[in-house]
Amino acid sequence: MIKRIQRFYSWNMILQILGAIACVMAVFAYMLDYGFGYTACVLCTIERILLIVVGTWTIYTLSGWITWGLWCLGLIVTWYHIAVQNHWVPLASFCKARVPVGDTLNAQMEDFLSQPSVSCDQITLKVFGISAVYFLCAFFTLGCLLVLWRTLHLAKKKSLIQ
Repeated sequence: MIKRIQRFYSWNMILQILGAIACVMAVFAYMLDYGFGYTACVLCTIERILLIVVGTWTIYTLSGWITWGLWCLGLIVTWYHIAVQNHWVPLASFCKARVPVGDTLNAQMEDFLSQPSVSCDQITLKVFGISAVYFLCAFFTLGCLLVLWRTLHLAKKKSLIQ
């Protein structure tokens, strides 16, 4: 019984749960986008893709330097998104909302609907009055720290065995 509990609360299980949460967060974000009309900016879309990649990679590999690098990449993107939202850095050209072009109103409407219309410096979703990107940044930070600790712990074990 105790061994079964220890297996359930092992670091492997914690990292697998963390990866599953990342995938669920991405699916939930897409549901908010397509089901409830919370339009995503370019950086939000990149963060969602990273959540799926990081979550899937973490579920299957658990730890390692590539896993840690992916979590750090997600952290860097969310930090950049926070900096853009707070106007600490200038808005990149790919983050700006496009002005619809076209000769007719129908052509302009088609162009407008085919591209994201939210600028990356706009906050479209707040949770408890705080931008959702802050929570995502905290999640990526937690993932970075847990994966780094597990990777260093396994490297130490391997060096002791050899």
